[in-house]
Amino acid sequence: MLAIEKNKQDQSKLKRCKCLQEKIIESDSLNSLSEILNLLAVKARLEILMILSQNKHCVCDLMTHTGLAQTLISYHLDELKRADLICSCRDGKFIDYCLTKKGKRIIKFANSLKGELNV
Repeated sequence: MLAIEKNKQDQSKLKRCKCLQEKIIESDSLNSLSEILNLLAVKARLEILMILSQNKHCVCDLMTHTGLAQTLISYHLDELKRADLICSCRDGKFIDYCLTKKGKRIIKFANSLKGELNV
């Protein structure tokens, strides 16, 4: 009996609150945003993005800048590439990585957030 009354109360709350009746943000947008934020939550990936925002670099350059192993750099580059934040192009025997337009927007956002937080 109590469960039925509670359910009725919950339904009446839904009727009063218009924001709960309409989807404010589509779940696909939330999923995309969540995926990007999860990528940026890893310090090494954020560092790689910041380095690539200055200039294109190959894996060996990124190893020098970050101090990370080649396998770890390659793993992070693959994750960033799948998220369409970076792209690669061959330059002789080297493969250079650079930011995509989406990656540049993410870095711009990260820098503005850094400024807002005084970090």
